Amino acid sequence: MSASFRLKYALGLIPSAKQIDEKWDKLQSMKQALEKMEASEELKHFESMRELLDSSAFQHKKREIQQVQFSGSDEERLLLEVKRLAGDSSIRNYKKLLGSAALERYKTLSKSVELSTFHRLEKIVESPEFSQKRTSVSKKEYKE
Repeated sequence: MSASFRLKYALGLIPSAKQIDEKWDKLQSMKQALEKMEASEELKHFESMRELLDSSAFQHKKREIQQVQFSGSDEERLLLEVKRLAGDSSIRNYKKLLGSAALERYKTLSKSVELSTFHRLEKIVESPEFSQKRTSVSKKEYKE
């Protein structure tokens, strides 16, 4: 044996056979893990996704999406308008009344015969002819 080899061995610079075997086993297990990964569905899925991400159609769509801004857009203005209108008291009252029992009662009353008779009589009472007859009758005095 050469002097340099003995010196390196004495200083512990040359690993033991056990250490070399452990490193070899570790490398073999890494190789098996890599071979298993090469055959996996996950890698195939990754490669297909990578192809999609690198395609020009995807890059174009990505640029379009990045250029779109919500603030100041028509959609933002529409949302703000809806929020403003939702806070309007007349709209809130309409929505509250829309499904209420009072509205159903009003609908049934508006279709009733009594209401139509009332409106017909009201027109007669408010007519100028009726007012004239009323004043002429009130001026007459009845004696016993």
